[in-house]
Order: sequence, then C-alpha cells, then structure tokens
Amino acid sequence: MGSHPGSRPTDNRRHGAVPIHPEENEMSTTEIDRTTVVDVEGMTCGHCVQHVTTELSALENVKNVSVQLNAGGLSPVTVVSDVVLDDDAIRAAVDEAGYAVAAIHRD
Repeated sequence: MGSHPGSRPTDNRRHGAVPIHPEENEMSTTEIDRTTVVDVEGMTCGHCVQHVTTELSALENVKNVSVQLNAGGLSPVTVVSDVVLDDDAIRAAVDEAGYAVAAIHRD
C-alpha cells in the first residue's frame, strides 16, 4: 500500500503477468537447439580450427560452432543447430576442411 495521499492499493496478482498467445507458445516449443559433438582427428592449430569451423558453419541450420583443440588427438567440435544434422553432411564438411570424423555424438 502506498504512503502517498490518494494512492490506491495495488493488485500484485497482475504485476509481471505476461499475456500468452497460443501462436507464440507453439513457436517457442518448436525452436529447440540441437547439440551435436563431432570428434575430429588431425587438427593441430588455430588454422585447422578455422577451416573446420568455416565448413561446419556453412551447413544449413547451424547456429554456432565451437572447437576444443587437442593438438595431435581428438578435438571435440560442438555444433548447435535448429535441427538434427545429417551425419553424411557433417562428415563431408569436415572432410572438405581436410580432416576426419572419428565419432558423432548427440544429446
């Protein structure tokens, strides 16, 4: 309740309420990020990372690519996309960059 003369009590039930529109609700349930982790062999430096990142980022529906470089070993590459990516497309992109896919994992 306000301390100013003439102030009205507030209805706290309405504060912060956000109207829900069915079409907005449907959209939010269909936009789910898909995470794919690709174990890539043969990367040894930042240029390698750049080539793989560029090729995977060019795939349709890819939103983000991040690489954890393990020079001389398997480097996990995390790919976030709007849809489940095709394994053959992932392998082709990594191959185009000049490297090999050891494994593909999905959440």
